[in-house]
Amino acid sequence: NKRISQLNGLNNRECYALLEDRDHRILIGGTNGLDIIDRQKGSIAHLSKDQGFDLGRFIPSIYQDRSGKVWMGTDSDSCIISTCKIVSLKELD
Repeated sequence: NKRISQLNGLNNRECYALLEDRDHRILIGGTNGLDIIDRQKGSIAHLSKDQGFDLGRFIPSIYQDRSGKVWMGTDSDSCIISTCKIVSLKELD
């Protein structure tokens, strides 16, 4: 088991929403956007306003529906991510 924190790639200090999607990625919603941990690739991606994810920073809810779409509530709106485009990638140790 590996401990993942801000020291090795996470941008959120606090977790308000957590989801393992159908592709076995871990999505973490927090006060600074969305962290996506891909355990198969050994990578972490981050989506926030700084990367053009312009729907707010705070993500208190994440849900995947039956069709596979990932829904997120944010501090300013809600959105759907059908395919996550990785905009910032940090390799895990």
